[in-house]
Amino acid sequence: MQTVAPPEKKQVAEWYTPGVPRKPLWRTAAEALVCLVVAVAILEGVFRISGVGGQEFLTPSRTLGTTHLPGKNIIWRMEGFSADNLNSIGYRDIEHTVAKPAGVKRIAVLGDSHSEGLQVPLQDVYARRLEMQLNEGASHNFEVINFACSGYSTAQEYVQYTHEVEQYKPDVTVVLMHWGNTSANIVDPKKRNKAQPRPYFYIDSEGKLQQDNSVIDWYYAPGAENNAWSKAINWLQLNSRIYGVLTQTDMALNNNERVYFKWRGNFQRVLAFLQGKDPKAEVPGPSYAEQDPTKVTDALVVALSDKCAKTGSKLVVMLLPDPTGTASQQLAGELTALGKEHGFGLLDLSEAFKQHPQQKDLFLRVHLSSLGHKFVADTLQEYLQQNDLLTTSTPMADSSSAGDTKVAAKAPVDNSEDAPVATQHATDSFPGYETLKAPVSVKEPI
Repeated sequence: MQTVAPPEKKQVAEWYTPGVPRKPLWRTAAEALVCLVVAVAILEGVFRISGVGGQEFLTPSRTLGTTHLPGKNIIWRMEGFSADNLNSIGYRDIEHTVAKPAGVKRIAVLGDSHSEGLQVPLQDVYARRLEMQLNEGASHNFEVINFACSGYSTAQEYVQYTHEVEQYKPDVTVVLMHWGNTSANIVDPKKRNKAQPRPYFYIDSEGKLQQDNSVIDWYYAPGAENNAWSKAINWLQLNSRIYGVLTQTDMALNNNERVYFKWRGNFQRVLAFLQGKDPKAEVPGPSYAEQDPTKVTDALVVALSDKCAKTGSKLVVMLLPDPTGTASQQLAGELTALGKEHGFGLLDLSEAFKQHPQQKDLFLRVHLSSLGHKFVADTLQEYLQQNDLLTTSTPMADSSSAGDTKVAAKAPVDNSEDAPVATQHATDSFPGYETLKAPVSVKEPI
């Protein structure tokens, strides 16, 4: 007898239940979005509790190249450790009013990451220590305002004085320099497309100091800081620890992985091309001869000293020692001679550091330790007292000794919106400066 096979059952997907209507696509997408938002919020919370992703603190500036993000909470782990907020203006300092209170002596500190001091807690930075020490038993109040920002060159500090510092009316302006600052003040006109976006300077054929903003103009289009993309990036920098982790990872890979470095460079060139820029083309800007970095740096210091004098401030250049001691010694020799001629002070820290009984403990790897900041504050305070710069009239030692004061080592103690760039490729002139004769060359940093 022939058996008849039963009718074949229709295959039904396991996820589908007959009689139950399918979920609308929009609802599935909404649920996925909610899950994504919750996951991001949880990850942000974990990163915040763990204290990671808080090292993003710089934003583009058409005036200075980069500036601090106002009010940003920074957790620094790359060298040393700190967990502090930038103030409402964006300086690594406590709050200060622009108007100088009556009876207050103000000292402005300019510099790069050595003065910014992210490697130590805010209260340990030499600018904060100096203020606290000066106000101990003082007959009148002192304010030390720290304008320093990572990566700043002498050129940026000169521009910063005009746009930011001058309005605070400092009685004394202290600039911390080191031997590597000189090369960051100039740019090779043929390699502008590979240069960092910042103001550069050069000495023209008539011996006048000129400003070159061509790299900034090429990188940052006018009004770019106010477009939606820039505002979104700024918001992420201020508020997202995930974004901070991603940028830290990008920097680590870019510095250590050759393949990633090459891929990233190609990606940036594609982005530049999409923005209408030819990454291989020369950046338009003023044409001038090859520049001597030391000569331009000397001119910048002289120009800053003149500007300080016109605004009632006395300039003091503080020089950090270099690993070999040779380069900073040469730079100190030039600045000493210039200080005598132009009336600014030089505090060369080299000898003081050499004489310190705990010399190896003054630095972490590259930057000052808490002990190093304390020692700089002590040494600077002694220098200011010796040169009578802490009185109300801020006199300086006579021109025969104004630029060559050295302080002996002491025993260790236990413990806004940017101003717009006026013109495309602006070249501001400083006619009061004449070319220095026979400058001493300084060894370039490795």
